[in-house]
Amino acid sequence: MPMINEDEEKRIRKRMSKPLTEKQFSTLVLITDGKTNNESAEILGISVKTFEKRRADIIRRMGTSNLALITKVALRRKLISL
Repeated sequence: MPMINEDEEKRIRKRMSKPLTEKQFSTLVLITDGKTNNESAEILGISVKTFEKRRADIIRRMGTSNLALITKVALRRKLISL
């Protein structure tokens, strides 16, 4: 399993200096909880396509599709907890 690159993590933290919107935050929580797109969409009462768009927006904003790294940054920024 590859290690998480510290430089990449720093870059993501810098890109996330602006707070997430409420919709982005609720999406992030479900992503980091390991919910599927279908489960997440149902929980939020939105279509799967809308959830996938929100997920893509977060990935684009963070500049990585590495879910482990997204989770690590969210934990360090205290956006989520265990």
